[in-house]
Amino acid sequence: MDINQHHFDRNIRRAKGTRTIGAFSSLPFPDNTFDYLHCSLALFYTSYNPRKGGKSDFERLRTLHNMSRAVKKDGNIILAFDANTLWKNPTSTKQILSFLGLEEVSSYTGSVNSD
Repeated sequence: MDINQHHFDRNIRRAKGTRTIGAFSSLPFPDNTFDYLHCSLALFYTSYNPRKGGKSDFERLRTLHNMSRAVKKDGNIILAFDANTLWKNPTSTKQILSFLGLEEVSSYTGSVNSD
């Protein structure tokens, strides 16, 4: 799945399987569909703008909620993102993931340096 049709166009002859145009924030799949979902850096392009007294945009939360909804109860979601993409406070991030029915697997969590 990709939000951009053109990403499929170049690889149409090589790629096999179903191609779906769509966004993680509004997954066009029923609940409990997938054993595995992988979102690599796409959260960077979602908005998370809580505002007091103004219009808030929680696309990032909708994305995580839709992923939680579409993955099977015993399935896995792999998220790859830079440190500032979710929330700067790790405790808040864990609480939000828990609220959405997700769990951080600490043994797979950490930083990668290019040094």
